Amino acid sequence: MQFAWMKKAFRSAYFLYKRYLEDPFWMLTQTRPDLFKAGHVLDVGANIGYTALVFAQSIDSAFRVFAFEPESANFSLLKETVESRRATDTVVPVHAAIGAKDATVELWVNKNHHGDHRIVTPHYRNAEMRLDRVSVVPMTSIDIFTASERIRSEIAFIKVDVQGYELPVCEGMEQTIAENPDISVAIEYSPDELVELGFEPPSLLGYWADRGFLCCVINRDGSLTPVPLVRWDNQVCQKRGYVNLLFSRNRRRSAKA
Repeated sequence: MQFAWMKKAFRSAYFLYKRYLEDPFWMLTQTRPDLFKAGHVLDVGANIGYTALVFAQSIDSAFRVFAFEPESANFSLLKETVESRRATDTVVPVHAAIGAKDATVELWVNKNHHGDHRIVTPHYRNAEMRLDRVSVVPMTSIDIFTASERIRSEIAFIKVDVQGYELPVCEGMEQTIAENPDISVAIEYSPDELVELGFEPPSLLGYWADRGFLCCVINRDGSLTPVPLVRWDNQVCQKRGYVNLLFSRNRRRSAKA
């Protein structure tokens, strides 16, 4: 990654992989553009910018995509991606982790996978991990950020992909979801990753059920399949170890497409 041509080749290959083999969000923007039109989009765990650019093509001109990435190498590539794609007017990179509060936090860096860094929780610290790969990064919450930017009541969509740290992220967006009745929140749900960091998977699902949200699986073709949170079956995750879920209060938005 020391040379510009290597960064460009890596970014192009990664974007192709995401678009054609893994990502459900591009098709979701095509089949359900209404999810993204009425406010800003928050991309929590933006990595090098693929999903941020996907969302940027779907928002109204009055709004922005705020892309949060804590790891320094990823953040550098995120900024370069936004600049090279001429998206500086629509995508705002933010160098920070997202959690339940303003603080600093330790981040374990996976040298073998740029999309698999982990927030170091007390539980994860007790695992067999190389502490020389840990760095200290700034952390804020969605509620604090949206208040500081004066956009708390103008959020349409939040995407959260943080390798098992999703519950604290959700706990830090209480006021934001309260002030946006039509908000939709997409979460990469991986029970094993939650357990690795010391969280109980039912607690994350219960967070949304307790607040009256409905849940759908986001399929690769952009369609939405409703799933009952009260009778959740982890077999939904067995094929790949994770599933992308969409939480929404609006029954029309949560209907099977």
